[in-house]
Amino acid sequence: MQKQRVAMGVLEKIKAKAKLEAVKFGHDYIGTEHMLLVLSRSKNPEVAKIFQDLDVDEEKILSNKLIVAKGEKIDITKLSLSGRARKVMEEAERIAETEGKEFCPRHLFIALVRDGDGVGALVLQEVLHLNKAELADRVQLALLY
Repeated sequence: MQKQRVAMGVLEKIKAKAKLEAVKFGHDYIGTEHMLLVLSRSKNPEVAKIFQDLDVDEEKILSNKLIVAKGEKIDITKLSLSGRARKVMEEAERIAETEGKEFCPRHLFIALVRDGDGVGALVLQEVLHLNKAELADRVQLALLY
């Protein structure tokens, strides 16, 4: 039970930070692009290493044309996860469960990449000039070392 509470705490922190990103961009949803931005700033050593190995940082993500600010005033209390973001979060929890490990940001990053069609994954594909399969392979390599 304690392990599950800690894991939910990490998940909720990521979700709260992603919500702030959505507000900053004037988006009325929390999407995978917001999660990607949060992960790009992660202090988690595994995730930080993946971003370093991929040579991707917040600046490169923000410079991508898929990250568009709408400039609208958003009511933060009405924001919720997009369907895709919810699916990615659920997949991240399944990955952690399958590994028999406590949820960590690495699981969310893997789920985001596996999904392949969300804005977060598409941004990574564009920034790295890779297709879905090539991105998955690069991330797999980064996870091995």
